[in-house]
Amino acid sequence: MYYPEHYYPIDATVIIDMFRDLTSEQLAYNSVSKFLYEMVEHNKRMYITMTVFFEIIKNLRCTIFKDLTWNDFNNKIKRIMRFFNQNRIDILYLSNNDVRKFLRNFSIIDFNLCNCDVDEISLLTKDIDNIVMLSSDKKCFKHLGIRYKDPREYNGENINKWLST
Repeated sequence: MYYPEHYYPIDATVIIDMFRDLTSEQLAYNSVSKFLYEMVEHNKRMYITMTVFFEIIKNLRCTIFKDLTWNDFNNKIKRIMRFFNQNRIDILYLSNNDVRKFLRNFSIIDFNLCNCDVDEISLLTKDIDNIVMLSSDKKCFKHLGIRYKDPREYNGENINKWLST
């Protein structure tokens, strides 16, 4: 898959380590934010794949978020996703199968979304606009409220125009 030069991948361990090393959650957010701020210039975007995102979430669930209720953990995930958005990080779905992977992974970390209806699932992605699907099939994500990007748009001026928004 083609990514322009100014679209940087982020490794899960970078973020996980910062959360693990700090006792205060707010300090962790500040530390991660500062790192990302210094890592690239303001006009550049970064991305993590769903695999990396789930690695981060599952790790945090087993460590600093291990005693949270389902609802509190749900809110933490939304907060982390918004945090990524504020720091110009996109979470990329790389294939149509990532829909099923999305459900499976969240059920592994006790969301049990496989038994939820579409409305309940969509609550996870409500008001979050940094999740991008790179897929030619728009329908599979239609009800999840996930912003759709056709891979044919990812070329030359089109991708640069999107990255600058």
